[in-house]
Amino acid sequence: MKKLMCIMLAAFLIFTLQLSAAAAPAKKVPAAYTPSSINIVYDGKPLQLKHKPMRYKEFILVPVQEFYEYLGATVTWDAEAEMTAVTTATDSILLFKNQKSVIVNGVQYPLVTPAVVVNGTFMVEITSAAAALNYGVYTDGNTIYMEPLEMEEAIMDDGDVYDQETQTEEEREQERIERAYKSGII
Repeated sequence: MKKLMCIMLAAFLIFTLQLSAAAAPAKKVPAAYTPSSINIVYDGKPLQLKHKPMRYKEFILVPVQEFYEYLGATVTWDAEAEMTAVTTATDSILLFKNQKSVIVNGVQYPLVTPAVVVNGTFMVEITSAAAALNYGVYTDGNTIYMEPLEMEEAIMDDGDVYDQETQTEEEREQERIERAYKSGII
């Protein structure tokens, strides 16, 4: 009799717990990485990526392999090192999974958020990915535009950007003095 009572009590408790669990509203946990409907335009044409860009907090992440191959680079994944190597005729880029830096031509630079694997695809934040190959990005609504960064002759002529290899310290100092005279500082 005691054995039967224990079995009935256990069955009642299990039934009650299952019923209360089923009745409780399911908590929605926001996904850390969500697909984004952002459009990416390069050279006037939208990038057609098989894997959609992902949103993580305020960042937009793009699939590394598709992104760089679209720009003409060769991309290889090293599973053991959890790293992607990107090469072009002039640049070499190393991106490591879960690291907040990128190595471009042997120099380490910070990333705004780590490169990650999302649903089996290695992703990196778009401004960091673009900057690694000397591209700039700007947004207009739901579209991200990419353009090569080039130093314009007009900027160099204005003296706003110095070419450190061709201008001597004496020439830079002379230019500073001339600017000071023009602006009325001296």
